[in-house]
Amino acid sequence: MKIEKKDIPILKGLLSELIKPINSNGIDFDSLPKDFKQNFNNNNNDLDTEFRRFANIFDKAEAGKFEQSQTGWALILRTSNSYGFDFDDYFKTQNRKERKAELDFQISKIKAKTFIPVLILGSFGGIYSGISLLKDFGIIPNKEIETQQQADEIQNQESTLIKDNETIDNLQNKILKNSDTIK
Repeated sequence: MKIEKKDIPILKGLLSELIKPINSNGIDFDSLPKDFKQNFNNNNNDLDTEFRRFANIFDKAEAGKFEQSQTGWALILRTSNSYGFDFDDYFKTQNRKERKAELDFQISKIKAKTFIPVLILGSFGGIYSGISLLKDFGIIPNKEIETQQQADEIQNQESTLIKDNETIDNLQNKILKNSDTIK
C-alpha cells in the first residue's frame, strides 16, 4: 500500500496508541484521531474501511500486524518493530524506491529504442573489419591492390618506352653526326 503525506500524522497517532501498555491486545478503528473520525459522519463502515487501509500499511511496513477480530473488526497488533518505527522515514524510502523504479523504466525504454540501431551499426562495422582482415591476409583478392599493380606495370612500360625512345633518338643523332662527319 502506498502511503500519502496526509496519512503520516494519522499513522503516527495510531502507532503511539498501539505501543501504549493498555493496548496490548491491539487497536481498532476507535483508536483513530477524533478529528479524522468527524470526516465520516458516524458511518462506521467507511471508517472501518479506512482503518483497514491503515492496518494494511502497518502490515506492509512491518510496524504492526493486521488481523481480523472474532467479531469481524480489523485490528492492528503490536510487533517488535512497532517500537521506534518512523513513518516519515518509511515515506521517504517509499518515494525514493518509486522514483528509482520510474527512472529505471525510463532508462529501459531508452535502451530498448537504441538497441536495434546500435546492433545494426555494430554488425556493419564487424562485417567491414572482417572483410578488411581477409583482404589483408590475402584470402580474398584485393582488387584495389591489383589495379594499383596494373597501374604500376603500365607506368613501368611507359617509362621503358620513353627510355627506349630516348635511346633510339640518341642513336639516330649519333648516326646522323657520324654520317655528317663522313661526308
